[in-house]
Amino acid sequence: MVALPIRLHESAPPQNIEAEESILGGCLLDSNAYNRIQHLLIPDCFYTQAHQLLWKAIDALGRKGHPTDAVTVTSYLADKKQLARVGGPEMLAQICNRTVSAVNVDRYALLIREKFARREMMRLGHDIATASTDTVNGLERVLRYANEQVERLSDLCLAGDGRDPDEVKYNSLIERLKEVLLKVPDAGLRHFKLKDLGKQFGWRVGELQQLFLNHMASREDEPLMTFQELTDKYGGDTQEWITHGIFPRGTTNLIYGTSGDGKTLLVYDLLYHALTGQAWNNFPQTNKPCKALVIQTDESPRSIIENLGSRLEGMGLEVKFKTRWSLESLLYLREEIEEYAPDLLIIDSLTSVNRFSTRSENDAEYARQIYALGQMSGELNCCTVMLHHANKSGDVRGSSSIRAAFDQILELKRPEDSRSWDDTRRLLSFCKSRFRAPATYTLELQPETKTWKVTGKKDDLNFNPQVGGGTYRESIVDFLAGKRGRVFENKEICDKTAISPSTVRRLTGDLEREKVIQRIKLVNRPRHPWGYFVPDDRLPRGYELASEAQTVTPPSEEFSDRDRDEIASRSPKTIGSYPSQSQENSVSDRAIALNDEKNYEVAKKNKGSRSLSCETTAEQDIQPDPLSDRQRETSDRVQERDRDAIANCHTPSEPPPLPPLDSGGRILKPRCKVYYCGSDTNMKHLKGVLLTVKEIISQTEVSVSGKGWGMDLIRPSCEFSRAAKGANK
Repeated sequence: MVALPIRLHESAPPQNIEAEESILGGCLLDSNAYNRIQHLLIPDCFYTQAHQLLWKAIDALGRKGHPTDAVTVTSYLADKKQLARVGGPEMLAQICNRTVSAVNVDRYALLIREKFARREMMRLGHDIATASTDTVNGLERVLRYANEQVERLSDLCLAGDGRDPDEVKYNSLIERLKEVLLKVPDAGLRHFKLKDLGKQFGWRVGELQQLFLNHMASREDEPLMTFQELTDKYGGDTQEWITHGIFPRGTTNLIYGTSGDGKTLLVYDLLYHALTGQAWNNFPQTNKPCKALVIQTDESPRSIIENLGSRLEGMGLEVKFKTRWSLESLLYLREEIEEYAPDLLIIDSLTSVNRFSTRSENDAEYARQIYALGQMSGELNCCTVMLHHANKSGDVRGSSSIRAAFDQILELKRPEDSRSWDDTRRLLSFCKSRFRAPATYTLELQPETKTWKVTGKKDDLNFNPQVGGGTYRESIVDFLAGKRGRVFENKEICDKTAISPSTVRRLTGDLEREKVIQRIKLVNRPRHPWGYFVPDDRLPRGYELASEAQTVTPPSEEFSDRDRDEIASRSPKTIGSYPSQSQENSVSDRAIALNDEKNYEVAKKNKGSRSLSCETTAEQDIQPDPLSDRQRETSDRVQERDRDAIANCHTPSEPPPLPPLDSGGRILKPRCKVYYCGSDTNMKHLKGVLLTVKEIISQTEVSVSGKGWGMDLIRPSCEFSRAAKGANK
């Protein structure tokens, strides 16, 4: 028993009028201040009667959801005939004027509650002293009265707002459990603290853990929301991916299979492509810089070096490793993830990181830490990939609760017709996914490089890269990945890739279901078609519609220096690689190299025509051709845009050549050869190419060579135009 020194004062009881006025003034100025302190105070906490009446009015309005501003409180007191008792409107105005802000109302509330508790102790002491001097009452009755009053005062001081004392004790215990279970990373120290806490409350450690789990479960109740509120709270139109179609952000993924099937090598291959940003077998990667954390407890550090050394050494990639860890140290891992902020977390394997667990894989409690890991992954927006083993029947080993704890489950196994351990064929199946359609892909392991190649898709013959469907599929993905964040309709994809509309519709549907690409409804276009795209993770929504673009890059800025260098270096090789029958490929010939993919966007902005990147030299033998007055007038009125287009076809150090003139000042009509370097075998875009040639090089005879796709015939412009018209039909 501790003896406390007693000092008697003849001054006023404990109170703080200024703190009471600050609380009342804060509630009158800011209604949110009441919500912060309503559970801490009761009317008796205030020392003066006027303040007690004023708090009763504020409390009555606040509990009904009404504002607690000065006007509302004044009206309420006037209706209750109590306005004069609190000092009238002048008193409320004076309190508001003395209050600077409502920032510290929480501390003021605790202060005046402490003053109230001390006043009650003084009153209780006086009552007990009076009862003890009355010899009529028996000693047992006086002690029982004293104990009841002390307990009432203790509960009142703890509750503050008249709540159930058991609720106060429960909340106090939950707060202490949070401090132990959520903030003590050392598993041994955590158990020690739980044991000590159990002695104080008379509970066992298991009962305390179950109590905390029940408390966490009771918080999983969410209020009703509209669809718009749901979208605003939990994200936009697109799901973020690390590897599109394989690893979504903020999720937990399980890859399982029997020992020796290559699970670790598969994850290492996916890890390398995620770090470098290279597409994995036509599955695009995020275009944000990617960081990874690998927890490898299933194989030796030497094996990690042998499997990844040749690919990661000297690359400077953002990846870190741990070789010793267990799920019991999840809090330690959370601190490291918050500091390092990896995008991808790989754990190999579930069995090895649970080696210190006292529970079996067949127990439902075994999956509790996996749920905690999944919650952490969602909160930190980290994709977690965990490896596990299969049982004898080929399913996930352990309790069914393990399977339920993951967002995605992938199975890696050998084909049914595999008869040898040297067989490098595998099947990768999406057994469970909350983000994409189930599918099974056939893989081929390359033992020399320890990489994997997707060779097909089960029950989908068109996927095989050896047939046309696979080539078309890759063309669509490559095109959309090269235009990240831009949305295209099927007909636009058809025009850009020269693939038939029916094939485009089928393949974009398959790719979207596999989440290799994504789609949105284009409500601002006729008939509301679907728009397909590969998300740009640098944009807030992952995509940007053409109508929402803030700035449009002028055609003169479309080509970067690298593009110009590439075209300049390619043009001579292209010209020299196609010798004609009559030695027409001399250096003096005009040569125009057309790049079907890069120049198409420039052509769209320049009157819908194709813009050309060309290098021309003067023709030695030029046949003069008289021009009509109308042609001469047209050539003299060259628009500024056309001159810019011509200037952009040359390097900055080389000025644009002037059109050749005859002795009479008339523009000559030179001969021009065009070598088409695109991949348009169906000649669907040739009409646009012809129009661009005619626009940039005025008054010329144009012929086009089809050697870009293996033809030897040089077609004049008239045949070129007819072929283009026929292809468009």
